[in-house]
Amino acid sequence: DDGSYSCPKVNCDDDGNGNTACVIPWIGQYIIAVFNYALIIIGVLSAVTIMAGGVLWLISGTNASRMKTAKELIIGSVSGLVIMFSTYMIIYIVNPDILLFKPISLTYIEEYAPDDSDSSKDGSPSAYRSACLDFKSDGSTSSCTALIGKEPANLVTTFGSGNKRMTKDMADKLTAALKCVKDKNGKDLFSVSAAVRTAEVSMQLYNNYKKNPQSSNVAAAPCCSMHMNGDAVDLGRNDGVNWFAHQKTKAEQTAFIQKQWDYVKSVGLVDCMHNAGVPGGFVPTEPWHWSLTGH
Repeated sequence: DDGSYSCPKVNCDDDGNGNTACVIPWIGQYIIAVFNYALIIIGVLSAVTIMAGGVLWLISGTNASRMKTAKELIIGSVSGLVIMFSTYMIIYIVNPDILLFKPISLTYIEEYAPDDSDSSKDGSPSAYRSACLDFKSDGSTSSCTALIGKEPANLVTTFGSGNKRMTKDMADKLTAALKCVKDKNGKDLFSVSAAVRTAEVSMQLYNNYKKNPQSSNVAAAPCCSMHMNGDAVDLGRNDGVNWFAHQKTKAEQTAFIQKQWDYVKSVGLVDCMHNAGVPGGFVPTEPWHWSLTGH
């Protein structure tokens, strides 16, 4: 209260590797203080116990029981002191730094925030995020509708004969995965049927799903799909099988989708995608959908 004590400062500085490291001294200081107080308390208690044992021994006279108790007090106290100081010496001999409790140095992790420097551009990733959040907060589609006719700004790399567009990261990993499948089977089994998705397509797919959820594929909320940023693709089968087809009953549709999953696993697509860093299987009804996040 009188201002004579101030909290130890946490000093942050460059660690020489381009990172910010913060040295925190007070944790070690508290541990040292507790340790030193423990030594003092143990020493005082042992001294008091030894004196009590000595006094009891002096006044015990010929009382064997009192004398035995006095000896036990003295021996126990001395043994405790020996164990305490022996432990201290052993720790000091093994590694003196253990007893020094040097300040902890923590590397400061810079907060990551997506680059929204182009947020004013129509079709930028931040514009899609904003439109998606608007819909999730109050069901409004106006922000996504406003992006209809605009080009996604984070694009991209063309892929395959159909020049499907996606991010370079997605294109590189997809190339590796499909090459892996070809090496396993001796031929190209899949091609990209859809990649980046515009706001217009997003709204169309969502509206179709809402009008007839039984006969349309489940669609992401407006402007919320990973397709919007070019980080997702839909694959088509080169053998002509249409795995987007809908069956007459829900049971038939479930069996049909399971058959598709059995196929992509049997030809190695699942393993090749996962090994390339493209998660899948998080949308159980869509064996054709693959993205960098798995969503």
